[in-house]
Amino acid sequence: MKRRGGIRPAMDVIKRLAARGVFRAKELTPYGLSQNWLNVARGMGLVQKHGHGVWSGRSYQPTRYEIVQLRFPLAVFWGPSALWLHAALDAEPEPTWIAIANTSRASSTMELDTVIIRTRHLDRGLVIVKPAGRLVALRAYDLDRAQADVARVNPWRVVERAAERSRFSIAADGGLLSANTRMHYPPWHPIPAPPDQWTQRPASAATQTPAPARSHWGSTTLPSPPRR
Repeated sequence: MKRRGGIRPAMDVIKRLAARGVFRAKELTPYGLSQNWLNVARGMGLVQKHGHGVWSGRSYQPTRYEIVQLRFPLAVFWGPSALWLHAALDAEPEPTWIAIANTSRASSTMELDTVIIRTRHLDRGLVIVKPAGRLVALRAYDLDRAQADVARVNPWRVVERAAERSRFSIAADGGLLSANTRMHYPPWHPIPAPPDQWTQRPASAATQTPAPARSHWGSTTLPSPPRR
């Protein structure tokens, strides 16, 4: 749908977009309008700008999560950011934690303290979160994957969260590896005890013969040094 005309049709389109709360500047393109009309609308007090290419109505203040999601529609909030969106943290993390596809490149316009990971399984554990009073649906990992991500990044945080029984718990008989991961890690077996007939004897002081080198209690005798 393309529409051309003067200032009145342009302002009508911008008002409809602003009524949604937050929108991208490129959403004017299907209407055949230049993005420069947004500066005119801002001068008229209709909209306000929030970083690169993100605009909103004058009365709506988007969160940083909404701004990031609009700028990067395929990004997913992970780790502490996901836990915050699930109301599982008492304090909001200062940096924003987002995941992108392993074939994507991080934008140079992101905040410098943004924590970015690339993953081949971007949509695994993905849920849609829409906080109360907000207008933009957010892509975030579910609570289980968010907790697992925190465990990988900060093991000590797992200990802290394990103590908060109302927030986080680990079953006594629970496995720490998933079924897919466990197959790559065979069970660990301790080194067997030495045979009963094996005894370690000190080297003779006269000959200074080195002790035999052993690997898992299997001996390999080294040659004695020549006598002088």
